[in-house]
Formats: sequence, C-alpha cells, structure tokens
Amino acid sequence: MKKSELDRILREELGHISQTGRWQRVFRMAYNMVRRRDLGESPLTPRRRSFLKTVQDFRLPGFDPGDLVYHVGFFGPVPVDATKPVDPAARERATKVGEREKVLAAWEAFAGCNNLRLAYSSNDLVWRAGNVVDHKGGCCCLPEKRPRCPCSEAIVECQEKGACFCGVLVSH
Repeated sequence: MKKSELDRILREELGHISQTGRWQRVFRMAYNMVRRRDLGESPLTPRRRSFLKTVQDFRLPGFDPGDLVYHVGFFGPVPVDATKPVDPAARERATKVGEREKVLAAWEAFAGCNNLRLAYSSNDLVWRAGNVVDHKGGCCCLPEKRPRCPCSEAIVECQEKGACFCGVLVSH
C-alpha cells in the first residue's frame, strides 16, 4: 500500500475519534500507530480489529474505555471485557505513548513561545519524540551533550542556521 493511500485512510478514520478530552489525543496517536502497523501487515485488516487492539493495549491507571469519544457506528462498541487487567508489556507500550505525547506537546509549546515551528511530518515527530523518551528527556540526536529537549541551544541554532541540530525546530 502506498504511503499516500495509508495517510488518506488514517485521516478519514481518525476523523471518527474526537481530539478533545483527557485521553483522546494520546489514544488517537496510539490508534494511528497500531492501524499503520496492521495495514502494513495486511491491507484488509478491519478497522474495528485495530481499534479494539488499541483499546486493549492502551489501558493505563485512570483510563476507562467507556470515556472515549468516538463514532460508535464507525468502529463498533467497546466490549465490556476491555476492562480486564492488561499485561505489563502492553502497559509499558501505552506509557511510552503517553510520554511521547508529552514531548510533542513540549515541542509545540516551545516552538510557539520562541517564534519557531516544527519541521517534520507527524510520523517523523512521533519517531523522534520516542527517541527523546528513550534518552530520558535528552536530545534525540545529542543526548549526552543536551540532557533536556527542547533546549536553549535550539533557539540559538534556529536564529543562526535556520534549524536546530536535529532539525525538529526551524525558524519561520
């Protein structure tokens, strides 16, 4: 399946999951990743299977699948057994998704406050944010030299070179 077709399908499907609410943005990101993987393995994978797999893997303390705001007619209802205890590996994956969301939010806020913008597509940013999480908050390219991301060096680099070292942040 071509990337453009995959992007089109995900845009349409994500349009049926609300962006507002406590868990919505993080859940949408998790669904996006699960669905891309599923469609990569088989373009015939039903969206309901990807949706339920996301619900199953996503459960964190305080998350209730019943609180999700989505088009039930499009994805189908979440079954009652979706609230069973989740295995530790799935909990770890879901926690990493939440941490990536925090990094993305920090980048957006930092860019907005410093007259910068994010340079990459959302898929590239998610991957880079995952690297920041893996480096315990350090720069995805220079974790030893820059223990916090985003950092003040990024502002200077954007002013002088038009982009930070990693290319995540760029000047307007």
